[in-house]
Amino acid sequence: MNTILEQITTYFETRSPEEILKDWKSLEKYSNVGIPASEFLEATNHVNSIDELIFKWQNEQNMKNKIESPAFMLDFFLYLHKINNTNYEQSCFFS
Repeated sequence: MNTILEQITTYFETRSPEEILKDWKSLEKYSNVGIPASEFLEATNHVNSIDELIFKWQNEQNMKNKIESPAFMLDFFLYLHKINNTNYEQSCFFS
C-alpha cells in the first residue's frame, strides 16, 4: 500500500493536464461543503481561549478556597513562626 504522497505523485505522473483539469472540475461541487479552514481555526482558537479562562478562574477559586481555609492559614502561620523563631525550646508549637 502506497502512502498518500506516493499516490498523489503517481496520479500527477500518469495523467495529462486535460485529465487533471477534468477531474478538478468534477470535484468543484464539493468546494462549498463545510466552513473554510480559516474560520475553523478561528473558532478553535476562540474555544481554546475560553477553556484557558475557565481553567484560570477555577485555579483562582481553588486558591481562594485554600487561603480562606483555617487549615491553610494555620499551616502558614506555623511556617512563619518556625522561620522567625530559631530557638525552638521557647516555642509553644515545636518541641
